Amino acid sequence: MKDLPELKRICSAKLICDSLQQIEVSYCNSMESLVPSSWISLVKLEKITVVGCVKMEEIIGGTRSDEESSSSSTEFKLLKLRSLALFHLPELKRICSAKLMRDSLQQIKVWNCNSMESLVPSSWISLQQIEVWNCNSMESLVPSSWISLVNLEKITVRECKKMKEIIGGTR
Repeated sequence: MKDLPELKRICSAKLICDSLQQIEVSYCNSMESLVPSSWISLVKLEKITVVGCVKMEEIIGGTRSDEESSSSSTEFKLLKLRSLALFHLPELKRICSAKLMRDSLQQIKVWNCNSMESLVPSSWISLQQIEVWNCNSMESLVPSSWISLVNLEKITVRECKKMKEIIGGTR
């Protein structure tokens, strides 16, 4: 989906997407959440790319005002998600507020997301590559709760003005 300035959501119904492998969204400036809590199963999803959606606040787990359930109790099955790329999302606050079931996330790229304060849930420990550029609200890249990053091969951090530590200590 590209250049759909009035698009607020991909689907407002409860949705099971057992065959969906990629989500690519660019310049959909009215969208605040990409994958709402009403989407239950994304078991074959391998790649999410979001570019230039100026109102996007959350990628996975957002709720609409007319939804009853809390996103924190929602469980997403993202068992094959390998790549997450987020570029030029000035209002993005978080990647996910839901509980995730995933084993395979290998790469996260986050560029120019100036409202984001933390990178990802602490349970994403299979990462091989983390790349963060120009995220000026982020103070710590990796939380201290990540005790095992055995697959991590590369961390790139550039031009993050408030970055105080790459791997968080105990507080």
